[in-house]
Amino acid sequence: MNSGLLFVYGSLRRGSRVPARRVLDRHGPWLGMATAAGTLYAVADYPGLVPRLRGRGRVVGELYRVRAPRRVWPVLDAWEGCRSTDPPPREYRRRLVRVRRGGRDLRAWAYLYQRPTRHLRRLPRPDWCARPGRR
Repeated sequence: MNSGLLFVYGSLRRGSRVPARRVLDRHGPWLGMATAAGTLYAVADYPGLVPRLRGRGRVVGELYRVRAPRRVWPVLDAWEGCRSTDPPPREYRRRLVRVRRGGRDLRAWAYLYQRPTRHLRRLPRPDWCARPGRR
């Protein structure tokens, strides 16, 4: 199933100053807030989403419509280090996930953490941008 939607939950959210964020500003209109089933882990100074098919965890993020996929995906895939040319083991992979926005279930692409989490700290809040100490 192909989707023109993108769910972001960490360094690509609005207000971020990472270079890859500029492609969303140009080619990805913001549709609003959404949630995805999963758990957030502190990977370093950025989060990793591990999806959950069952259970109760929901992660807060933003939903975008990708208008120029040929421009957007290469930039974001490079930022997330998940291109086929990036050396394994890759931290992230881009996959379709089910997200909820305004009471509707939708399918959107998201960058999912794919390494083991046993050494990572599970984040207590579902919203990376609501963490303590964030300005």
